[in-house]
Amino acid sequence: MEIGQTLSYTLPAFKDDENLPSMIYLDRMDGQENAFPDFLNYENATQTLTFRPKDPYLAGKTYFFTVIIKEINSDSVIFTYFMTVTLKGKPITRDTTVYWVDVNYTITAINSDSTGSLEFSEAVNNTYLASNFYNIFRIFWRDINYKTN
Repeated sequence: MEIGQTLSYTLPAFKDDENLPSMIYLDRMDGQENAFPDFLNYENATQTLTFRPKDPYLAGKTYFFTVIIKEINSDSVIFTYFMTVTLKGKPITRDTTVYWVDVNYTITAINSDSTGSLEFSEAVNNTYLASNFYNIFRIFWRDINYKTN
């Protein structure tokens, strides 16, 4: 299947020879716990598996899960079916490298009301800067009339 494609599959009806009630559920496959398809949904009422992979970083990978059919009143009568889903496409490696950029600033002007401006050597996120200004900068000031005030 492909990224962005929705695929639904209804499981075939399960017939117990003794007509005992059973339940169906999905689980992670032993040894493949990290490869469970998070884009999988199971609707118990209709016994339908629905796959909705949307993240392009899922492409080219194989996912595993199990469909388990169990008699409700028994811990020993269990049928396990191993399932595999492979998404088409080339795998994309997510770049998790943190890139540091040295940013210098200059106080370009300051007036008698203690207002001024900063000039940065690189582009900065002004929204982030405004909401985190006092976490980024340590502000020390002294009133020039501190002896009389």
